[in-house]
This record gives sequence, structure tokens and C-alpha cells, in this order.
Amino acid sequence: MYQMRIFTLIDGMKREIEIKKGTTLQDELEKVVITGLDIFQMQLWIQNDKKMILVVQFC
Repeated sequence: MYQMRIFTLIDGMKREIEIKKGTTLQDELEKVVITGLDIFQMQLWIQNDKKMILVVQFC
């Protein structure tokens, strides 16, 4: 199973990162060099063998 977050920024750009076990949201934000103020929308996706599922979307 593969989990990732997709961040849509205020300027419309999108950043995707894979969620690794034990990683905090703050660590993820530092990895893609964005701050909480830059985020317009955040989505949590989970992919299994057959399909990708949107689990949560924050606006």
C-alpha cells in the first residue's frame, strides 16, 4: 500500500510527497520547502494494488 499527500499551493502549484511511517506533517512540509501559509488545499491519497482512493481533503 502506498500513501501520499498532495498539497495545492495558493499560487496553484501542486506538490506530492510519499508518506513514510513515523514522519510528521511538519517533516513533510520541510521536505517540499513550503509553510502552512502556502497551502490552499491538502489531500491524503491511498493506493492499493487496484486503485487510488482519496481519503481526506482539507481546504
